[in-house]
Amino acid sequence: MYPILLGLKEFIGSENNVFGGFRNSKGESSGKWEIKDGKMLIDGIALVRKTPLKSPVKKDIPIIILTSCYTASAGEMTAVVLIGRNNTYVIGEPTADYTTAVQGFRINKDAGLNLSTDYVVDQFTQAISCLMLKLHKVTASKISRRTKKSGKHLHC
Repeated sequence: MYPILLGLKEFIGSENNVFGGFRNSKGESSGKWEIKDGKMLIDGIALVRKTPLKSPVKKDIPIIILTSCYTASAGEMTAVVLIGRNNTYVIGEPTADYTTAVQGFRINKDAGLNLSTDYVVDQFTQAISCLMLKLHKVTASKISRRTKKSGKHLHC
């Protein structure tokens, strides 16, 4: 999931901001995703792109996120970090609801068990479940709008 987020860094933002993370069952932060001083940090560790972008990304370029019941796990995390961004729209069905962090526990030398231990939180530190599309639902009339610079329309 983290390489996906690094690939979307310029769309997520360039200013210093926290754009997501994890919270445990007690509501305590157990992970923080942020952009600080132009670098993407996951739990304080910088992710570095091996190859620089050839063209800059325009600030607040419109993004439409398409979801369905097959949007799961890293796909949901990707949507979570973009929700709340200017000119970002979610269209589709509720997602698969795999918005948790999984931790492995050893049972014995031959067996283990993976359990969901933490919840994903968005930039507002609210736990996300099934992307709650009713809060982010967008109508086609809101999306089919004239863009300021190009004069083109976005249609869905």
